[in-house]
Amino acid sequence: MSSVWFRTWKSTPKIDCGLCGRPTCSSFSRAVLVGDLNVSACPVLGLAEFVNVRKELETSRARRMESRPRTAPDRPKGGVLYTRPCKDTDERLMAEFRVYNGIEPGEPVRFPEFDPGILCDMMECLHVPFEEVKCSRDLGYGRIKASEMSITVLQDGRVNMRRVASKDLVSEIFEKIERVIIGAVVCECCGCDLLSILAGCTIREVDPSHPVFDAGSSFSLEKDIARRPLTRGNLESAVGSPASMTMDMLDLLHDQLLWEIEQCMDGAPSQRSKEMDSDKARCIVADLMQSDACKGKETIVLKALSLLRTVLAGLDGIKDVAFMQSQLGEDEHRIVQSYIEQVMDGVLTEVMPDTDYSRVMLSYAHLNKVNNAVRLLNRWDHS
Repeated sequence: MSSVWFRTWKSTPKIDCGLCGRPTCSSFSRAVLVGDLNVSACPVLGLAEFVNVRKELETSRARRMESRPRTAPDRPKGGVLYTRPCKDTDERLMAEFRVYNGIEPGEPVRFPEFDPGILCDMMECLHVPFEEVKCSRDLGYGRIKASEMSITVLQDGRVNMRRVASKDLVSEIFEKIERVIIGAVVCECCGCDLLSILAGCTIREVDPSHPVFDAGSSFSLEKDIARRPLTRGNLESAVGSPASMTMDMLDLLHDQLLWEIEQCMDGAPSQRSKEMDSDKARCIVADLMQSDACKGKETIVLKALSLLRTVLAGLDGIKDVAFMQSQLGEDEHRIVQSYIEQVMDGVLTEVMPDTDYSRVMLSYAHLNKVNNAVRLLNRWDHS
């Protein structure tokens, strides 16, 4: 059975436009479930075609508001809960770790530890050196296998290991996993994932006082780095040549996004036959996150990952707008074109327009996430 968090996310537009005040529909649904936001905060759910979706979300909220709050567990040193021999042999170890989410023991916990979509996206980058990696978005947990060893990543932040060859390998594997999935950790103050918050710090100059900035068991995040806009120059300066693939990929995606926007402005269908594989793109940054060059530089590499995720969302958004343009009337097309022109400069306002045209409003929602990507990329270019 799927988790209530996943079922509630399914009762959203799944556009990730950010017009509700939360960066993604996943973070919006979490905020609704705990009572931080009303369903009406999402302007897209006010459209006639989303009436049934809105009713489902309101029902889910009413049920969830009756649940009992949890409290944060103890914070083990280095994330280690225990390490001991397996029951059937002293030559193999079993261990349990916890990815710290920034919440002190005993404090109320309202949200799950991980955003399941980001958790599963990032776990797919762990296929090397492991033989098999599976992750359930419905349930929000993952499984890893390699030879005799098995690992389970649970929604409450625990990482269980079985039949590991040595104590050194136990710590090495946990550090590898934590570095890859840390961006999926959900902040207790707002229900947003770490990657979205890192992107927001760059877009809106938000002071990163979120508890999630204290997350991490095998390493720590740097709040000063989180405050600064990410540029190509400061990533290169911090990490050096190991970041070259990440920088080249972001430059390529920048060119692709601008090209797609220009095509949309001209009303021409996209002619590109070859595009960057989004899974491959994420794994390039995940590999960098696991490298020795990243140690002590985790925050800036995570900001690069947050930029990548924002740009990929922007590419999805402009393609959706391009598809919708063929369905617009003359007046609707003219209005949407004016929005696209604003997006080209990253100056679209984050307020849904007051119009009777629902397709214009939907186009605006998609364009807002394109606008976020353009604003981040404009800063990326300022070395």
